[in-house]
Amino acid sequence: MFLARPKSRRDRIFTIPVVFWTFLCQILASGSCRSGVATVQTLQSRLGEALCSSNNAAFCYARRRFPNRILISIHRHLAAAPSPARAPRTFVVDGTTVSMSDTEANQSCWTQPGSQKARLGFPTMRIVGLFDLTSGA
Repeated sequence: MFLARPKSRRDRIFTIPVVFWTFLCQILASGSCRSGVATVQTLQSRLGEALCSSNNAAFCYARRRFPNRILISIHRHLAAAPSPARAPRTFVVDGTTVSMSDTEANQSCWTQPGSQKARLGFPTMRIVGLFDLTSGA
């Protein structure tokens, strides 16, 4: 499995699996690192373990050292798993625009809306997304 605990690691609270699930909970709850640590403390309390410190420095450091290769493996696994083998896949295309900073480099790369006078507004980047209706990817 992707998140199996390595045998050579020291015994730490913020192991790779704990960091992954805590970070995922943090993202889904739109929370801070402190709320992520509070999630770990809640789990420790329910398991009857001693609570870790509420200081979020250890979690932030563990998040920083989380291996990118594991995230890439998880992404590839999740992107491939839900797609049906025989059925055709259905995709949705959606687009939007993002206002960019008014710099010379951005002015030369991205256009401005037609309603603005040349060189007097913010350049606009156009973004198009492709979504798989089966998996949401």
